[in-house]
Amino acid sequence: MNEPQEFLIDMTLPAEERWQDVIAACRRGALKLARWTLSALDRVPLSHLIRGAIAASHRRSECLYDDDLSAWAAGLGMPHRDLMAVNAAYELAQFGDVKLASAAVIAASPVLGMVHGRTLAWDMKGAGESTIVYHFVGCPLEYMSVALPGMVGVISGMGPGRFSIALAHATPQGRPTLDWSPQILARHVLETARTYDEAVSKLCETPLRSPGIFTVAGADGQRACVVERTHKTSAVRELADGLLLASNHYISPALAQYNTTPALLDLSKAQVRAAKKAIDGLRLDRLGDLFTVLDSASLTTENTCQQVAFAPAEGLYWAVARST
Repeated sequence: MNEPQEFLIDMTLPAEERWQDVIAACRRGALKLARWTLSALDRVPLSHLIRGAIAASHRRSECLYDDDLSAWAAGLGMPHRDLMAVNAAYELAQFGDVKLASAAVIAASPVLGMVHGRTLAWDMKGAGESTIVYHFVGCPLEYMSVALPGMVGVISGMGPGRFSIALAHATPQGRPTLDWSPQILARHVLETARTYDEAVSKLCETPLRSPGIFTVAGADGQRACVVERTHKTSAVRELADGLLLASNHYISPALAQYNTTPALLDLSKAQVRAAKKAIDGLRLDRLGDLFTVLDSASLTTENTCQQVAFAPAEGLYWAVARST
């Protein structure tokens, strides 16, 4: 276990300048992740159609960060189209045999307000040791992200004093559409939503390329929710009795029909049960106390590569990278 390297991303600079230090420091790890992703994608049936959908989706929404993608592609010496595919790595679990599982917990702390933890288990080789932290500054709403080099979306992030977001994938539901990727939407929400309510609305209403499950903790110490998403529809589970748990299956009755992958459903339910058992009786006076939950059996596995805890009211975070 180690604490990942951190970088300041100054959004007032041209893209090639804002990313040059990260690329210089993380080029080897980024290329390793890229090779793994492209190899995994090539094993997926009709992968050329998926690449086409990714490119079409990029033109509709991800072009928002095209300058970032272009800077990374140039720095890594990769074709832009290949890097677009790499940025869909989190969604590969929708199409192939990629092992990807997430679990999240949000709880009320008597000291810190809402605390928000997530653990990420992914069989992507090198994901743990490549984990880094970005601090985006020089933009109207500054935020941070626990990230992987070469990928411009967000799977775990926080806008200090506003809210935190963590993304988990959900059961596959047909081919990807030409809408927003969940990772790109999470970043867009962090940099544009001034309030918790605005963030939740965008996560609920924006059409998605593939389904996902977002956990969101507010900074007021009282509100948090799980936004369960299909491509077009959503269901929201609100905080109840100071606790919210989520993994990779739909708990809302309106979406339960989409839990069509038995192995994923069983694992996901086991993680929720383990998190509930581990958090029972914890006071959570310190952010580190949340790792008692994140380290519990079923939540931490041989593929666990990242563990993250946020306290958005205080702007506190703790990120741990695990070798995979």
